[in-house]
Amino acid sequence: MGLIARVLEAAGISTVSFFLLAEIAQQLGVPRGVSVKFPFGHVLGEPHNVVQQQLLIKHGLDLLMQARQAGTFVQLPYRWKREDWAGLAQTQQVDLAQSDAQ
Repeated sequence: MGLIARVLEAAGISTVSFFLLAEIAQQLGVPRGVSVKFPFGHVLGEPHNVVQQQLLIKHGLDLLMQARQAGTFVQLPYRWKREDWAGLAQTQQVDLAQSDAQ
């Protein structure tokens, strides 16, 4: 993701990348990054929660318009409403294993 963002920026196209871990975004050197504390695989929020997803995209577009230089990172205050991330991940793994078996 960081490499693509840097290439696009070099061509004059501004970018914003979404991350679950702000440290990773900074290490990759992305020009602009938005970080949220959501489980892996859900960087734009819960499945089928269009309002939440649109809000997160709006924050990204706001950053794109307001950040005057590369290296700008924003940590959004939103939290995943389901606290059992490990249980969610295990459920998804079981669902995948069952669908593979069928």
